[in-house]
Amino acid sequence: MRKILLNILAFWVITLSYYPVILFAAEQQVDVRILVDVSGSMKHNDPKHLRRPAVRLLSGILPAGSKAGIWMFAEDTQNLVPVAKVNSAWKRKVRRLAGKIHDRGLYTDIGDALETASADWEGANNSQQRVMVLLTDGVVDISKDEEKNKAERLRIQNEVIPALRKLGVRVYTIALSDDADRELLAQIANATDAWFEAVKNADELEKVFLKIFEQSVSVPEVPLTQNKFKIDHSIKEFTALIFKKNDDAIYLQSPSGQKFEAETMDASIAWFSEENFDLITITEPEAGEWKIIGPVDPDNRIMVVSDLKLDVNNDELPTSILAGDELILKVSLQEKNKIIKKSTFLSLVNFVGQITSTTIDEELDLQDGGEVGDEVKEDGVFSYLFKAPKIDDEVAFDLRVVSPTFERLYHRSVRVYSSYFSYQTKVAANEKENHQITVNPVSTLVDSKSLKITGVLKNPDGSEIELEFTRLDNGSWQTKIAADNVGGRYEATLQIKGKTLSGKAFSIKDHKINFDVETSANADKVEKKKIDNSETKTAAVTEAEEATEKPEQPEKAVDDKKLAEKDDTKSAETAAADESAGLSTLWWIIIGVVFNIIFFGGGFFAWKRWKKKQSADGDALANALDDELEPQKESAAKETGKTKESSDE
Repeated sequence: MRKILLNILAFWVITLSYYPVILFAAEQQVDVRILVDVSGSMKHNDPKHLRRPAVRLLSGILPAGSKAGIWMFAEDTQNLVPVAKVNSAWKRKVRRLAGKIHDRGLYTDIGDALETASADWEGANNSQQRVMVLLTDGVVDISKDEEKNKAERLRIQNEVIPALRKLGVRVYTIALSDDADRELLAQIANATDAWFEAVKNADELEKVFLKIFEQSVSVPEVPLTQNKFKIDHSIKEFTALIFKKNDDAIYLQSPSGQKFEAETMDASIAWFSEENFDLITITEPEAGEWKIIGPVDPDNRIMVVSDLKLDVNNDELPTSILAGDELILKVSLQEKNKIIKKSTFLSLVNFVGQITSTTIDEELDLQDGGEVGDEVKEDGVFSYLFKAPKIDDEVAFDLRVVSPTFERLYHRSVRVYSSYFSYQTKVAANEKENHQITVNPVSTLVDSKSLKITGVLKNPDGSEIELEFTRLDNGSWQTKIAADNVGGRYEATLQIKGKTLSGKAFSIKDHKINFDVETSANADKVEKKKIDNSETKTAAVTEAEEATEKPEQPEKAVDDKKLAEKDDTKSAETAAADESAGLSTLWWIIIGVVFNIIFFGGGFFAWKRWKKKQSADGDALANALDDELEPQKESAAKETGKTKESSDE
């Protein structure tokens, strides 16, 4: 115990000798514009007006000293809360005026909202972090004329988004229904290096606004474990965001055991309650371990005002990366935005972290040894090399610094995409058509117009030809290859260069695409890599009909079956083959029944003539023949019955 106390004392001697205790000073001033859709469709998608408490939550956790304003938009855009410095008075105004958020608008003019809310921003400003949060449940809708709506959507893509990028604005978008134009909202977010989030129902809005806040604004946090958290001497203020259900009672207990609640009259406490959350701010808090008495929720947060913060990549983590990309996490403890490098100080703290997704759950091993992604040994920057796996998923990074007396936490998520493209091949049905290779860029990520695609096609005989790609109206790129009836495997090797919507350059080298061409007489009916399912069904029916018409050619039927097994549309071809086999069996049954009728019928009449001419011993023989004939008739009858049942089916 004595050794532990001496270590803690030594830690604080080093800490206090290294930096003064001052308030957190942001390197960039944050300027946030919140845009809320108030069109009539919100009556259905937000019947309980949950946009109101969500706006109150977001405004309540904005850092003091930042700037913010709120707009409502429908057929026009109205300023609800003017842009001003965030303080207690501004937050009280938001809480009051948020009640005016309605659902009576006629249209959804997204373009006007973006332009109106950004009108006072002039040129890029490196000293200002410009953020917009756009919430809508609809599509671009400015007129009853659909052509005008399409033209306005194109204007947003071609004019409004580039203008926002030039201003250095990051637009975080939220889709509040399945009817929202998710493609456009994702394009707006990705083009401005921001974040898009889809919400299934309005009940999720408050937590989605929290996520958008953490993705856009960096505020120091302390870890919360089982509703317990540590407040150190450098913290001048903390804000606790506590989610609840059914009006659960919430209490805060200080290190000395004092309990606080919403009704507590104390000048140092600001307690705001909504149906689903409480927001509590305490100034000059007591140092030590605090406790929340109430429900445990993984989205509860403790945000602090302190000059001691955990920084990750200068708060410039990308919002998305491609599978195979390497992301080096650079984590440092900073005081007054300066990295703490003193080895005696850092020897008493630990840098830890965790990466999670639906398929990943890894502990991070952060190192400052100048290896494995760490640029400089013992420079106070602890690093971890993350190589993006081939997934389409959201990856969460939870990083923290832990010491005997203080802790800090950093949350951020990054989306990983397995590919920026999908690829299609289509084999020509005959020599008059062309083989095709189509490259489809992901429209929410890639600037299709920026692409340059080249390639080489290796023919089955080993010869090579260069491929030329042209851009289609839908944004895809395609090359056509003359069909020369040469069978075998064709291999295309593509080189792709371009930019993402946010302007990030990328290069994909030596991407392989293979397709096979058949040479049999029936190859024109069995296409490889079929794109249209209806074509597949047509080919299957054609082959089934041929098999029915020509049952005497089993060798050809076998060839057709082999082709069907090789084709990508195996299930459809197998069904056709089964049908053909059924029809062939039916013909053989009919022939067998007719033969039996002729044979046994002829035998019957011959027996009648013979019976008249024979003696009694001949009658016995006839009876024996009759006994022998009876099971044959029954068998023929059964076969006829089966044939009828098969025909009925």
